[in-house]
Amino acid sequence: WLTVLLMLVTVAAVAPLSEELLFRVTLQGWLSARYGSTRGIPVVAVLFSAIHGWRDGLALLPLALILGVLYERRRSYLAVVVAHGLFN
Repeated sequence: WLTVLLMLVTVAAVAPLSEELLFRVTLQGWLSARYGSTRGIPVVAVLFSAIHGWRDGLALLPLALILGVLYERRRSYLAVVVAHGLFN
């Protein structure tokens, strides 16, 4: 049970917290401010997808784009972490 609990915490909390801070808040925030959200969101979505490997990444690309748009519209770290965690 401990292994299952640790996996659940990692997938539902740790990964979304760290990935969204890195990709949405930091990278997308910087790219969108510099080049606009129409360029920043897709670039970050591709990078986010790429770190998951090409098979998983291809399937994750729509989620990555949705999370990018969600962050752009809401400017809420909490919103993208919750959405990412629920997806996982």
